[in-house]
Amino acid sequence: MQPFTVAAIVQVAVYATTGQVVLSTFYAVPVVLCAFVAPARALLDASRVVPLILCR
Repeated sequence: MQPFTVAAIVQVAVYATTGQVVLSTFYAVPVVLCAFVAPARALLDASRVVPLILCR
């Protein structure tokens, strides 16, 4: 194995891992946003519904 080949393999490995990290981040962002938005919406709905129930 020449040093150049080793360096190339290492570089490819680094690019691959960085690519995977970036991809997983892109996939994680909407999931996290949905996880936060869903309870927030539920709370908003509840805060709208509760006064209606109480005022009746």
